Amino acid sequence: MIPSAFSRLLPLLGLLLLLALPTQATHIVGAEISYAPVAGDHRRYLVTAKVYRETVNGQVNFGPEIELHCRLNGCSAGNPTNFKDRLTRISTSFLSYTGCTGGPTIEQQVFVGEVNFPNVGLWTMSLFEANRTRSIVNLVNSDFYTMYAEAQVNVLSAMPANTSPVFSSTLLPSICGSQFHRFSFAAFDADGDSLVYHMTDPQGTPAGGVDFCPAPIPATPSPHFTVNSASGELATGPFTLTIGNYIMAVRVDEYRRVASQWTKIGSVMRDIMYPVRSSSGNLNPTFTTLTVSGTTQPVGQLVRVNPGRTVSLTLTATDQNAGQALRFSTDALIPGVTLQTLSATQARLTWQIPANQPLGRYTIPVVVADNACPINGTETRTLTVQVTNLVLSSQPPQPRFELSAYPMPFREQVRFQLAGPGAQPVQILDGLGRVVAELRSQADGTVSWRPAASLAPGLYLARTPDGRQVARLLRE
Repeated sequence: MIPSAFSRLLPLLGLLLLLALPTQATHIVGAEISYAPVAGDHRRYLVTAKVYRETVNGQVNFGPEIELHCRLNGCSAGNPTNFKDRLTRISTSFLSYTGCTGGPTIEQQVFVGEVNFPNVGLWTMSLFEANRTRSIVNLVNSDFYTMYAEAQVNVLSAMPANTSPVFSSTLLPSICGSQFHRFSFAAFDADGDSLVYHMTDPQGTPAGGVDFCPAPIPATPSPHFTVNSASGELATGPFTLTIGNYIMAVRVDEYRRVASQWTKIGSVMRDIMYPVRSSSGNLNPTFTTLTVSGTTQPVGQLVRVNPGRTVSLTLTATDQNAGQALRFSTDALIPGVTLQTLSATQARLTWQIPANQPLGRYTIPVVVADNACPINGTETRTLTVQVTNLVLSSQPPQPRFELSAYPMPFREQVRFQLAGPGAQPVQILDGLGRVVAELRSQADGTVSWRPAASLAPGLYLARTPDGRQVARLLRE
């Protein structure tokens, strides 16, 4: 009698065990959110969410709609102004870690919807997708946590409606062997606003839960990539090769001068998973030179141009593996940008700049890839073009180096490294061009700045006296 009763309980016990496990959504790769105003209304926005998944060995089904959480001025789950909306899937497309036919494929699903914000203030829009992929190296028990992405918009009645930055490159990062890799998380801002990039901690909710407020998750920072705070270019540093999947998140903060003060008006982020594979023996191709109006300069050097003009940039690349063919491409979202292959090692990027183009800095990712199998070697360089009203000299420009600072943004102290060793003077300027600090680098070129607590948060510029080395510093 007892064995018979126990056998009848087995199915129920099995069901309870299944319900106790977290929901498994296989092969989620990443997500991001962007927005644009509807008919210039500062409270109505067309919101776009992009979610990424792998299409091999099972897949998560996002469904025809996803839920968008909207919260006002910080994070309180019980805030009565919080509300939910739904975005509808409008397209599906296939991307890839550049390689041969039949290699790993990424599916991008795009969801859109109109959102009306009832109040002014800083709104955060977020999405949660349960759950992350299993066995992520830098996140213990990764499949117990949701994928999370957010975007912020500062809805101000005194300011024109804002269009958010949009990530340009669809070539998602991956690592093959312990060689140097370079990708781009550069974003296009249609308003020409000032953008600052920084690595941020991935977030989510545990056990597949969904809430208006995300929670920290036990992810360690990416051991491979750092991001250039001015351009969004991703580059690897020295690392130990450990095979597997990793996650990282990059935030782009958007600033605009409002009433003579630099004001944060929005932000977007991209949370992405990337694979690390063993080396196949193939070496990545590299861009070597950039030619502007007949003058050769470093690829990362700033290019200045006036509105209404056309800028033509010739890029040269090389590959250390004999017999491989190179191809060039760009995912630039900037209207009027075209790319033409000139030869086996050169391509020309052209931008016809409208006369009414908003002044500001614009970043353009350009990719060179070889034809190695099964995975192509690639390099993505981020070109930076400044549209300015300044009268430009007909003389060749002096090289200018954009320096990366860390941490970024910072609160108490920030550090950066000059291009060469030796003690050199460095000035710190505020948004109005006023000198707020005079520093001197150490013998190895390192510069450290600890501003007074009374110095206001905002965007500052560090530069050498000749103006050839600059670093953008964001204090929060």
